[in-house]
Amino acid sequence: MTEIDRILNSQWSVLAAMQWSSTPDWVELSLTMAQVKTLFVVAHKDGATVSRVAEYLQIGQPSASQLVEKLVKKGMATRTEDPLDRRRSLVNLTEAGYDLVAKLYRGGEEVYRKWVSWMSAEDRKALEQGLAALLQATGPETEQSQSS
Repeated sequence: MTEIDRILNSQWSVLAAMQWSSTPDWVELSLTMAQVKTLFVVAHKDGATVSRVAEYLQIGQPSASQLVEKLVKKGMATRTEDPLDRRRSLVNLTEAGYDLVAKLYRGGEEVYRKWVSWMSAEDRKALEQGLAALLQATGPETEQSQSS
């Protein structure tokens, strides 16, 4: 097993443990997985068109429109007419939608904080440096994915 394989295995183990720690948040949702994905697409782009949702989820526009409409009915999103092009609908999250996305993103944050607090100061510093280096290494790809 290579060094990178060992790092990836460790990362996946930590992510899996974090996911298990936040399972109740996911279990309690009254949304389908497709609706949750739609919430994340709209939140990621700080608003989106129905066309953009369809493109990101790799589904047809009618399906994306139905997903958005279900989120609107659940009070998670709003749909408005694009003032520049009346044929397009703009989708934004409501406060409830943003709150849910934030809650799901935070997921295992409390348990992660606890685990990090259990580490020695030296190990915490090494983790901080390693994560900073990894974040820096993602620079070009991260910037490209955020601009698309």
